[in-house]
Amino acid sequence: MGIEVMETIYQKIADRIQRMIPEKWSSVYLYAEKWAGYDTVYFYYYPENDNKALLHYEITEQFQVDSTEFEHLEDELRDTIMLLYEKQMRLEAELWTGMTFILKSTGEFRIEYGYQDLSLLGPVEKRRLWKEKHSIN
Repeated sequence: MGIEVMETIYQKIADRIQRMIPEKWSSVYLYAEKWAGYDTVYFYYYPENDNKALLHYEITEQFQVDSTEFEHLEDELRDTIMLLYEKQMRLEAELWTGMTFILKSTGEFRIEYGYQDLSLLGPVEKRRLWKEKHSIN
């Protein structure tokens, strides 16, 4: 897979995230997980000038946004991340089980892939460990 294809997918992920956040923000920490029979995607973001992260599921509760449109954006985000997974699968590359996409408001981003067996931990424990690793509060 060419670097241009990957850059296009990464840009789509960033664009989807930006469209979902209804306020100015400084950084986003997205987590995606994919393994046999299971996948999940969620993100936390830090509003500009705030040190308390907001889980993306809370956006519809705290802001007046169209919930149908927001769910559509969530689906687009998930689909884009699964497209990334599928592209890597076609290359027979080692497939990640967990991915962290860190996006700064400046446009800078970093991606971390994990390859461990995640089926042994429950979702609450995985989220707690991930948040701790990235100092998300």
